[in-house]
Amino acid sequence: MIISGVVRDEHSNPVPGASVYVVDAPAALPDIALLTDGDGRFALSAPVAGRYTIEANAGIGTPARGTVEVGDGAIEIELRFSGPPDG
Repeated sequence: MIISGVVRDEHSNPVPGASVYVVDAPAALPDIALLTDGDGRFALSAPVAGRYTIEANAGIGTPARGTVEVGDGAIEIELRFSGPPDG
């Protein structure tokens, strides 16, 4: 099972080089982050069915977060940053 998606900024532009990682899953997973490609896309392995919370961070505001329910098929998610950097 694969969770794939795209990370976008507040203007809907893709965000290349964003760090994407799982923050909550139905089973223990290693703490691994990956980077989005030049089109802001990513793909994560989901070893078991259930609810996954995915987060992206690129230093452009509060980390973008989304939750998906993984079953038998592939899942697509869009993570969108909502504003300018904090601080």
